[in-house]
Amino acid sequence: QVFPNPFREQASFRVEGISGRELQLELFDLQGRLAHRQSSSFTDNLMLRRESLPPGLYIFRLSVDGVMLAQGKVLVQ
Repeated sequence: QVFPNPFREQASFRVEGISGRELQLELFDLQGRLAHRQSSSFTDNLMLRRESLPPGLYIFRLSVDGVMLAQGKVLVQ
């Protein structure tokens, strides 16, 4: 689902079987604050680039058309 984890520069989030729909990724810090939101249409793979994310542990949520499909933890080094 997330590769690589932990990551330094970028990570790939994948959900199979949702091609043609909007995939949304949300990252939250450990205090529950939204740190990043990103969406991608017509693909089952979303690439997250680190950019301004500080190192740390984040909770991610993957949703399609507003329905949460997966959640977990990702470590930014």
